[in-house]
Amino acid sequence: MSDAHGVARDQLRAFVERIERLEEEKKTIADDFQLSDSIL
Repeated sequence: MSDAHGVARDQLRAFVERIERLEEEKKTIADDFQLSDSIL
């Protein structure tokens, strides 16, 4: 049973890390759009 908890914990951690990376990418893209709008 402990093994199942470890697997679930690892999956949850990976999921959270993926969300954090996507949030960073989202901010980078938004910043790029703002930069391109200021150039135009």
